[in-house]
Amino acid sequence: MVVTELTLNHIRLLAEHAPGLAKYSELKHQAESVLVVTHIFTDSELFRTRTFSIGTTINEINGIKVKNLQEYRAALQKGAGNKFLTILATDNVTRASDNIFVVLPMDSLLQKEPKLAADYHYPISNTIKEVMRIAGFKAESKQQTT
Repeated sequence: MVVTELTLNHIRLLAEHAPGLAKYSELKHQAESVLVVTHIFTDSELFRTRTFSIGTTINEINGIKVKNLQEYRAALQKGAGNKFLTILATDNVTRASDNIFVVLPMDSLLQKEPKLAADYHYPISNTIKEVMRIAGFKAESKQQTT
């Protein structure tokens, strides 16, 4: 998935798809950063769970509260040795729940990352490279080796 800090531009772009984001256009909800999912790759473990959609906001990674990208990256790295990646999020699309909890197998996520990077033409981030290193995976992708 692609995660970024929510901005007013995101709210405007995602308003039709994720109406729950509209609350973040109010001043009282702008005091703290919020992380929003802007893309989910169709070949990914997360996509297969059918639990998240574009506009979902991330609250915790591996039991650690995250509000900005720095905290998000730190939580990912701290959980690099775990068997599972856990994500607690808020549904801003159907607004059915403030607590979507997803558990994904870390090994599978890290094994598939190089293929996703090659298929979707993005470089593997330094954070994910570090998570892979800590977990004992190679961060090479077809894209980087050709």
